[in-house]
Amino acid sequence: SLLMADRDFVIRAAQGEKFRAATAEKIMTEVVAEMLAGEIFSMLTVEDLGKKISDAINQLLKGLNLPRYKFIVQVMIGESRGQGVHAMSQCVWDADVDGMATINYNLNNIWCQASAFAIFTY
Repeated sequence: SLLMADRDFVIRAAQGEKFRAATAEKIMTEVVAEMLAGEIFSMLTVEDLGKKISDAINQLLKGLNLPRYKFIVQVMIGESRGQGVHAMSQCVWDADVDGMATINYNLNNIWCQASAFAIFTY
């Protein structure tokens, strides 16, 4: 019934069920460090590697069991030859419940930036 649907409408996450950037950053750092350990940059494998990293991060974020959250994970990987890289993201959302976390990783000749966007579904 229509009245029952109104009872499912939630506009704020409970305090213990909010996305925490620090928790996501720890997960992302561990995944990226593990999956890029010993890797050498290759144009032939970088696309597949980026997808594997983003899928692993997404699965671990889902494992946090934060009700009503959807995650978007973006991974950029490039060859490091001493150059600088700047990336920027902008989102319009509810700052009370939505959030994002970003990490940067650089080892050997690979740099990686991973970002996770947590969107609370009302």
